[in-house]
Amino acid sequence: MPRIPAVVEAGDPTRRRRVRVLVVDDDALNRRAAEALLLHSNVALVTVIGVADGAAALALVATEPFDLVLLDDRMPAPDGPAVAAALRRQEAAAGTRRIAVIGVTASVLPEDTERLIAAGMDAVVAKPLLAEELEGALRRWLPGGR
Repeated sequence: MPRIPAVVEAGDPTRRRRVRVLVVDDDALNRRAAEALLLHSNVALVTVIGVADGAAALALVATEPFDLVLLDDRMPAPDGPAVAAALRRQEAAAGTRRIAVIGVTASVLPEDTERLIAAGMDAVVAKPLLAEELEGALRRWLPGGR
């Protein structure tokens, strides 16, 4: 299992809403860029944990609470859709609440978005990540958002 980086937290400490976000991307630069955008969002006080593969993500979600998973579409096995489907099976088997999953993809074709949603993702955002698009997805999909 890859080394899990230290938990990083940022945001306005006076905000009451605290959220935990798991960023899953096999590319370290993409992972760090997503983490930076999350940490500088104005949505909530964000705790971000980043991992480099789907197996690590599934293991973490099984043992730690997360409010949202930001999941890369194309990773070495398991890829994003396989991770999303496994996460949904894991939630159903454990009877736990549904975690919001936002897919991240370089492809903006409608059929790719449909494929990711069918796999169990709640929303899809395009790479490169844009702060406003990510923040909009966070507001929509985080618990208590809007």
